[in-house]
Amino acid sequence: MDGVILMAPEMNNEVLELFNRSKRPFVLLNSCKELSNTVSFNINNYQGALALVEHLIGHGYRDIGMITGPEGNCDADE
Repeated sequence: MDGVILMAPEMNNEVLELFNRSKRPFVLLNSCKELSNTVSFNINNYQGALALVEHLIGHGYRDIGMITGPEGNCDADE
């Protein structure tokens, strides 16, 4: 394995330390924490949801629901 991309909104310190010790490059996708010496990219959940709803409405859907993750999860809260 040359590297790892982690979708990790709830990255815990033990897992982060494991990857740091492995000396393999890794990138966090959508991490809620500000972590030093770590490359991370965040997704604009609001803009993505807006684009999705506009697409559905454009195709005639009107009764649209949403199920989110647990309260306190940064992606679910957003």
